[in-house]
Amino acid sequence: MDDCQLITDAQGGDTDAFCELVARHQGPIRAYLAALVFEPESVFDLAQDVFLTAHNKLADFDATRDLGAWLRGIARTTALAHNRAAARRTRREHTAAQLALALAAEREQAPDERLTALHGCLRQLAHNRPEVLHLLEQRYTHETALSALARELSIAEGALRVRLLRARQILRHCIDTRIAAEP
Repeated sequence: MDDCQLITDAQGGDTDAFCELVARHQGPIRAYLAALVFEPESVFDLAQDVFLTAHNKLADFDATRDLGAWLRGIARTTALAHNRAAARRTRREHTAAQLALALAAEREQAPDERLTALHGCLRQLAHNRPEVLHLLEQRYTHETALSALARELSIAEGALRVRLLRARQILRHCIDTRIAAEP
């Protein structure tokens, strides 16, 4: 069966026809995405996004047109959005790293109660929440890449970012609580 007939069937609600279209086009779409994105480990997720978008817009597609070209257009838009988001994340992380370095340099010159509180909180995390401490150490002490750490934990990068945010919030709350408790 040709793509035109499969598209018509899929537009009529035949999920098997759409699955066949995905099977036929997923290899070329993944290869196309791999050439466009900065993070090759994201290709499979992006390909899923492409086919989800295609499925949602399939009713508007003209079955006589080239499906591959249409899917590549969706893939291009998806890849560009992904690359923009990745660039924003990189800029934010770079800014945060610069701030952390500046704060560390400042603390080396004049240690304060925040540094003492930080050490106490890290000891407390080691005892009460070792998984949180491990996550912070891997990312910030060993400078493990987000993608590698996400693979190690078998979670998506977005989920890892949320975990890191929560870990930093736990640490910040602990530090603030210790400082407020000091006379």
